Amino acid sequence: MSNPIHLPPVLRLALVVVFAIWALGTGINSATGITGLDEYWHSMRTAIQSFELGAWWPPVLDGELRVEKPPLLYWLMMLSFSAFGIEFWTARLPSLLLGLGFAFLVATLYSDLFRRSRLLPFLIVLSLLTIAVESRRAMLDLPVAFCTVAALTALFRQQRSPSSYWWVAAALATAAGFYFKGPVALWFIVTAVMAFRVVTRQSVKPALVWSTSILALVLISLWPLLLSLSSPDWLDRLADDSADREFGWPSLKNLQALIGGLAVASLPWLVVLLRAGTRTTIEAKDRETTRALWLWITLALIPFLFFRTFERYLLPLAIPIVLLTSHVLDSHAPSRRLHLMSSVVITALPVVSLSVFVCWLAPTTFVVVATIVSVAMLSVASICAWRRENIATVVLLISATTVTLGYLYPRLGVNSLPAEVISDFATGTGAHYASPYPGTLSMVLGRSVPIIERDDRRALQDHALKHGLLVLRRDDWRALQTTAQSANCLVKIERRFAMWYSRGAFLSLGKPGLSKETSWDAIKNRDLNILQPEFVTARISMRPIP
Repeated sequence: MSNPIHLPPVLRLALVVVFAIWALGTGINSATGITGLDEYWHSMRTAIQSFELGAWWPPVLDGELRVEKPPLLYWLMMLSFSAFGIEFWTARLPSLLLGLGFAFLVATLYSDLFRRSRLLPFLIVLSLLTIAVESRRAMLDLPVAFCTVAALTALFRQQRSPSSYWWVAAALATAAGFYFKGPVALWFIVTAVMAFRVVTRQSVKPALVWSTSILALVLISLWPLLLSLSSPDWLDRLADDSADREFGWPSLKNLQALIGGLAVASLPWLVVLLRAGTRTTIEAKDRETTRALWLWITLALIPFLFFRTFERYLLPLAIPIVLLTSHVLDSHAPSRRLHLMSSVVITALPVVSLSVFVCWLAPTTFVVVATIVSVAMLSVASICAWRRENIATVVLLISATTVTLGYLYPRLGVNSLPAEVISDFATGTGAHYASPYPGTLSMVLGRSVPIIERDDRRALQDHALKHGLLVLRRDDWRALQTTAQSANCLVKIERRFAMWYSRGAFLSLGKPGLSKETSWDAIKNRDLNILQPEFVTARISMRPIP
């Protein structure tokens, strides 16, 4: 591997930090960037509504106390709103900062366990596709991963350099993980401690575990105590939320989702991770640690066999994934070329596909140039991989991914509302009808736009008294007419428009009711407008009294 450029430590650190901010934060202020229903309809609207009402404990959503999730993420978003105003980037700023902290702490834990440089694992965290996505979204899973690695780093530091600072820090990080997502956050910490306790001589001492656990439990107990005072029915609502998870016995479907989720969580380093399970790639002195990391992954996955798993649920397992991957790349030179080349290919598949798709759909000069740049970076990365250059290869993979996700993807215009619609809602009272789409309207306006359920005549009448505006999918127009008629209201379409919107993290092509032939013709003719879901805005008022 070639020698790194020799720079003063302070300048080198500054360059790494700036690069990391660029890699994880590019595009976070775009309404058309990476987002999804859970982010814009739950996380963002909860923070906006709570901020507007000054409801810090507990947060609120659509007039009800938000007790299904702990409040820490919403508090961080509200603090960001207080400092910088309600914008997309301010809503996502906590995720960006926690993503940077996550990369730093994983690198620190790697250095503590394997006694090697922190730079490679830091960069590998930035190169993970799940991190690239979740650092651009205000979601709960990246904060949980941050708290997990913070607690473990503090525990191992306390083990080697006893200090009250470290065990208190571990307890605070553990409690913070709970306040982000509830008990599931604790599971990843518990299984890590169990794995190291069973396998290695670096196991955490029982006295340290007990003291940390007691302080963490004291802090955690404040949440149910305070909730019992503000929302006596919170346990019933948590039970309803748990029922929505569809818990059941392990099944082949759940196993397939789990394996797929773990594979996606490890991209683009899946091949290297699989290789990390062989003795030939692990130095003898590190085999205990690597066995503990594999046991951690195995134990942590067990509960996910009982319900459907999404890759972001497994984000805390990026910690052992990065540790194992970094150790293989650091220590096993003979197969480094194969490992790096495989990661270049895996990165190229989504990057080139998405870049070409954007270039095909919206071939502006900027898009074409950005596509050429991303492909060129991957080409140079393949050369660096062939030369077994770890750092250069990973930096180029990160850069190509950032150009694609941060610059090219927003050019598709997903969730891009027409300026006229934004202007209409900015000057009057508005609401969604029957569905949360288009869900980014609240963030674009900087205030929460409520939803009126399909058969809620009372809410429709209240909105009609204000001569309010509604936005809805065209498929829901007949339902609105029927409900409005029964509520003695008049509705009139003001605008029609079509737009892409995201359900998961990315664009979902197509709309209900289209035949395969129509969809294929649209693709062949390079005209995907017909595939865009259609919306209308409608003005509602009360019928005049005869």
